[in-house]
Amino acid sequence: MKRVVIVGMGFGGIRTARELAGQGLEVTLVDRNNYHLFQPLLYQVATAGLEQESIAYPIRAMSRHWHGTRFHLAEVSAIDFAKRQVLTNSGAIEAPPGSSLPVPSSNWSATSWSRTIPN
Repeated sequence: MKRVVIVGMGFGGIRTARELAGQGLEVTLVDRNNYHLFQPLLYQVATAGLEQESIAYPIRAMSRHWHGTRFHLAEVSAIDFAKRQVLTNSGAIEAPPGSSLPVPSSNWSATSWSRTIPN
């Protein structure tokens, strides 16, 4: 089965996970938080205009309805292209044997590159 690792569950990560769910892929979601925060309304929570539950939603609750996905609570520290691993503070997430890993361009940096790991 093909595996995709999505690092970061912001708006792009959530949209990508929703689109890939149920497509016959093993989708691993990785984020350092167990919630998605809608930051544009953060000021309303600070001024007591909204409850915090109105702008933060648990990722596990969302992904529970996405077939073929699993959530991994961890912070990504590096991507090892030679070993085909996403390294996190709780261990490595490895690409399955025989899969390929995209190689980033020469101007890649860990803070500016977001990529899925296909099989």
